[in-house]
Amino acid sequence: MRVGVVTDVREFPEARRPAYRLWIDFGELGVKRSSAQITEAGEVILLHPDRAVVLGAKIG
Repeated sequence: MRVGVVTDVREFPEARRPAYRLWIDFGELGVKRSSAQITEAGEVILLHPDRAVVLGAKIG
């Protein structure tokens, strides 16, 4: 698992479901882009996680 700092967030209107584009700074690895959906419960669902995760599983 990697830990990074979210440096920028923008709406992602092209997504099929409401989502956000994220820019995450991983230090020596550089800034990576991802996208995420925020559920009504406030949980974040990364659309392109770094590794496979069972649907609905909590990571971290």
